[in-house]
Amino acid sequence: MLDRGPTPWLMEPPAEIGLKGIGWYLGEQKRIAHMGHLLFRPDLAAALEARGFRYYTRSTVDEAEMAVRACRETFRRSGLCPADIDAVVVGWAEHRHFDDMQERLATRIVRDLGFHDVHVVGIGMSGCCLYAEMVRMARNMIVGEGYRNVLVVEVNRCHANDTDRVVEPDWYVYCDGAASCIVTTQAPEFALKSVVHVAQALPNSYEVGPRCAVTHRAANSREVCLRALRHAGLTQKDIKQYLPPNASPHLIKEFTRRIDIPFDRVFLSNVHWIAHPWSCDTVINLYNHCQYEPPTRGDNYMAFAWAEGSFSAMVLERTAHPMLLEPPEFPFMQLTA
Repeated sequence: MLDRGPTPWLMEPPAEIGLKGIGWYLGEQKRIAHMGHLLFRPDLAAALEARGFRYYTRSTVDEAEMAVRACRETFRRSGLCPADIDAVVVGWAEHRHFDDMQERLATRIVRDLGFHDVHVVGIGMSGCCLYAEMVRMARNMIVGEGYRNVLVVEVNRCHANDTDRVVEPDWYVYCDGAASCIVTTQAPEFALKSVVHVAQALPNSYEVGPRCAVTHRAANSREVCLRALRHAGLTQKDIKQYLPPNASPHLIKEFTRRIDIPFDRVFLSNVHWIAHPWSCDTVINLYNHCQYEPPTRGDNYMAFAWAEGSFSAMVLERTAHPMLLEPPEFPFMQLTA
């Protein structure tokens, strides 16, 4: 049996810890106007399309298979294999419809990918901010326990009848999705400059209404983004591209105005094609933006997100290490609010 336990650092932990091998699985692309839940709500369907939503993705396979397919893409793009992985962090922002123990989700991922005797951790409770918390956990496992490569994968799937996909009036359309990457000390494609995730004692949107909720979320998102910039030693002008969650463009424009982010440096192309894959859009949008506009060494990116009382931001810097950039799956779509 291989010894897959941690190897303590003999000296200081490595200075360069970051992400590589971003991969995902999104299922089948569907037209929002044809969603069964909206067939008798043409007014809402029209409002969603007017706000930039056209398609969403729907998975025909279960959560475990979605995660496995995303991880296989990560291994292909990173050049690593399961034998290189010291630990796995599995996350789910939504599991009301999983109909099984989450423990078995991790077991199937480990079995189907061919892992053996590997450290596995499951994490949730962070909503659409989950990816930042997963990356933080993976980074801390590297620093604290001497791991070299930690596989991170989030997976979520909506109810089969689609009734929980739409957040009214026209903020989000949730899609099914899984996204993975490797947090690594070995030639990362993006160095992790900072990651911030906090929870605030805020009322839920259904208690205070959408307008008040937007104000709460914008104010707290601004503070989290500024904290992430301070940790990274950067200012807002140093960020090449901002990567928000795939909400409707008019909502993002309101957020960026309140957060003092230039709207022309906000990536929204995927809103049109895939809608909102929970916190998976954190890394999917990073990779997709790089497909449309290949990065150069030293380019800085900020991914930020919010949930019901949870807020996160990550700052990432493109390194000099090679990165496999494949042709984009969808045409670039310039969305305006």
